[in-house]
Amino acid sequence: MHPKLIPNEYGLGPIAYLLDGTRVFEAYADYAGEKGITSADVGTRLRFVEPFVVQSSTSSSKGGKVGRCNIPGIVNVPAEFPPSLNCHQAYFDHWVSNVTCRTGFIDTLEDVLSFVPIVDFNAGIVAKGKAQIKSTVTGNNGGGLPSSDTTNGIDADDALMDQGQIYLPINNTLTDAGHVYGFLREIGQGVQHIASRMRDIVDFVQRVNDKSIMFGEGFAFLSIPRSYYGILTVDMLVGGISPRRRGDGMDLKMTGEFLSADCAVAIHDICTSGGLLHDDSSLVLDATEDMIKMTIGSRISPVHRKEYVEKREGIVETILHSCYVNLYNLLRVR
Repeated sequence: MHPKLIPNEYGLGPIAYLLDGTRVFEAYADYAGEKGITSADVGTRLRFVEPFVVQSSTSSSKGGKVGRCNIPGIVNVPAEFPPSLNCHQAYFDHWVSNVTCRTGFIDTLEDVLSFVPIVDFNAGIVAKGKAQIKSTVTGNNGGGLPSSDTTNGIDADDALMDQGQIYLPINNTLTDAGHVYGFLREIGQGVQHIASRMRDIVDFVQRVNDKSIMFGEGFAFLSIPRSYYGILTVDMLVGGISPRRRGDGMDLKMTGEFLSADCAVAIHDICTSGGLLHDDSSLVLDATEDMIKMTIGSRISPVHRKEYVEKREGIVETILHSCYVNLYNLLRVR
């Protein structure tokens, strides 16, 4: 399917390791430019490891056989987190890649791994100053535990350690500024970083910041623009959202035309001029239902007042939802 991405040493197929029979196949992760047209970018490889089958007396699978996936050269070591060290257990969550052709890389992952786009952040565009990037999260569709909510019968620790759902954010740059542009220019296409998840991220960040102050050195955290998590758009106001999930299976989603386009534009303008939205259309974090109703209600023109009053609750809910809409669109698949 993608012969240009196959390294010469794998031209005859997977390589079997004599020690345990593990079969490994590698392919270049991306093209230098357009998918299928340009040559392979040899900077990053994807490694595929085929599990070998072993007998297990404790396995409930058919015939007592289970698949074990060992990476050659890597030895399993029990993870230990001594309470005396007050450790924060970290588990793999995702990796982020910077590429030249984002859509081509997404298509390649779909061809090879059946991964599909899960969410585009702000219709794909994230901006901070002169830096502008497009960002799409791809991954396996519907993997992992159904929920991390203990009230639904899923243990929180199981959800923390579960690796069934894969998220792969993919970025490309639109301008000659910012960290993605610098990464591609200095290093080339590849993995920008690997991210971990933990039980209490707030406590972890606080501890890191405290130690940085005490020792004068330590980690520094990126100042991620609010627009990355969600912005309010006219299209969101026009489409509206369905009732918030209340345990009855109802989901938050676009429902077609909720507001007229003219009314939606007027409300968006009021939210901007009234201080509810930042310049990038992200909602101020201290906005409340009462604040939104008061701001819009005192400024809405007579021509749109009737429509606003009739749909006020849904409008307010849509505005509040905008501050985390990208995260919701990403995580609701779990």
